[in-house]
Amino acid sequence: MSFLSHARNFEDVILRRALRSVDRGFYVDIGAGDPQEGSVTCSFYGMGWRGINIEPREALWQKLQAARPEDGNYRSLPSTAGELQALCAERKAGEIHFLRIDLDGEEQPIAATLAGIDLRLLRPWVIVVRAVKPDGRMALSFGWEAALAAGDYLFVHFDGVNRFYLPKEREASLRAPLSLPPGVFDDFVRHSEWVAHEMARQRTQQLVGALQRLEGAASESVLLRVRAAVLEKLLAQARGSEEAVPPLPGTEPRQLLIDIHRLARTYRQTGIERVMAGLVSEFLRCPPEGYRTEPVYVGDDGVYRYARKLKARLRKESDAGIIEEPVEGKPGDLFLQLDLGIYHFVPTANLCVKLARQGVRLYFVVYDLLPILHRQWFLPETHPLYENWLRATAQIADGFLCISKSVASDLARWLNHNKPERAEPLKIDWFHLGADLDTGIPTDGVPDGFENALAHLKRLPMVLMVGTVEPRKGYLQTLAAFELLWKKGVNAYLVIVGKKGWALEPLWEAMEKHPEAGRRLLWFQVASDEMLLKLYETASGLLMASEGEGFGLPLIEAARHRLPILVRDLPVFREVAGGHATYFSGAAPEALAGALEAWIPALAAKTAQPSGGMPILTWDESRRQMAEALFGGKTRLQWPSPSVTKSV
Repeated sequence: MSFLSHARNFEDVILRRALRSVDRGFYVDIGAGDPQEGSVTCSFYGMGWRGINIEPREALWQKLQAARPEDGNYRSLPSTAGELQALCAERKAGEIHFLRIDLDGEEQPIAATLAGIDLRLLRPWVIVVRAVKPDGRMALSFGWEAALAAGDYLFVHFDGVNRFYLPKEREASLRAPLSLPPGVFDDFVRHSEWVAHEMARQRTQQLVGALQRLEGAASESVLLRVRAAVLEKLLAQARGSEEAVPPLPGTEPRQLLIDIHRLARTYRQTGIERVMAGLVSEFLRCPPEGYRTEPVYVGDDGVYRYARKLKARLRKESDAGIIEEPVEGKPGDLFLQLDLGIYHFVPTANLCVKLARQGVRLYFVVYDLLPILHRQWFLPETHPLYENWLRATAQIADGFLCISKSVASDLARWLNHNKPERAEPLKIDWFHLGADLDTGIPTDGVPDGFENALAHLKRLPMVLMVGTVEPRKGYLQTLAAFELLWKKGVNAYLVIVGKKGWALEPLWEAMEKHPEAGRRLLWFQVASDEMLLKLYETASGLLMASEGEGFGLPLIEAARHRLPILVRDLPVFREVAGGHATYFSGAAPEALAGALEAWIPALAAKTAQPSGGMPILTWDESRRQMAEALFGGKTRLQWPSPSVTKSV
């Protein structure tokens, strides 16, 4: 029988693969949760493993007590050195085969828990630490890794939610089986799917039996009464819901299934979330002919569900009482992964394969290949995570849609180099993004004093930057360049709108404690769409110093407000902005300072290169480009190219 996975992100599948040789092992699960739903240890308990579960919440601890009588179930987290060792001794544990810590990705509790464990004494074979918070945000830093490094533990894998670690002495035997995501050769099935299959099988048997009894004994009058009862029940179920009445066979529209997973879970106003909100709103307003637009997301049970609540919010309707059913794919449907798939890659890979088997065409949006081309700009785990996603999707996709021609060219080069195995050519096309801040899920509200700050910002030239404060965005160079200008007496504001990203803690601290902070340097880490709109209206110009982008959405947002733009000279920016921006080159602060020193007086004099002639799209126009690529019957690129395909 296949392995039954209860874990939400298939952590138990990875652990079982790595620890397959262990018979009746021992685990420690801190933040264990429910004994079955989402449990990493449930299947191990069923295989004869035993261990320690620590769960502070009373109701869940009671459930563990009832379901795991042979485990040690405790409510308090280990807080002092030796406490966990004492619990292990009490349970007569020899070795700990895996230690799991799920404290909702909160750095301080994780660090405190690890501080109370003597890793040189206990030496778990594998340590799994949840690094992502319930709303999908990753911890800004992993302070707990200092304790793991002190215990000679190595980071080996990130699955999109958890970070896996090994002691150095087990690296040779366990690194390889822990480093890969779950796949078809792991021979597993999600427990919820197995339960649904069993229920369907039992129901089928009951129906077959009932039909056999009817065929054996029913008269024509009995059959008529049965049919009338069934019809009456169907009508009762349909009352009050137009969607409850099934359409006549062959007349129902096909589905455009749009994966907007993170948007359905939460809206944090990132660039990609603004893209998702804008495009899915337009596809709901104007679906392709013969299609019904259905946003979807991955539910807690690991299956795609219709995002009906989000659909209602986008339509400005109430979402009260809405049930979000599992997605049912049919031949002729089209699936479009609009979200950045690496963050829910593990469950969606298998789900997409199932959709393909149901006759659904699969398309994936590629925003950029920067984690592959410039891994130095990202966290260490991002590169393998992104490459795994791209390799998997390149094998199952019908096509890729890129957000610029530059990204499509990067993708084609990657495909030529990596040559994924395929039965049919892969379609590649591109479209450009729109920029309507009032489309999708616009957020309102400004903090106290914001209007006064805007009035103050109008006194001097104001240079606006929009984007997450992360390594590739050019903020280090920009701050150093403005410091040079301020020292020379150039009087201008630098206003930054963007949340903290990663790996720039010294810069964040420098910006927050800068002598000009709150004066000529303003940093809005959180800004509603209303705030951002007002800042665009107030700004003198937009600076885009990013060293790499897939498109550059702020360029379009700025052009809609006819703001002059100073932008790094990159091919993708030339594609988007053309001759409607001022370009600069060079990585040194002095290079940017020189460009700014010439540009800022031009802003004040209203003589800077205008952006008003830049080709800019609304989200509706962006949707039309995407729809043409998906349904127009033509594609601008394919891999392998036709000439290569013919030669083979």
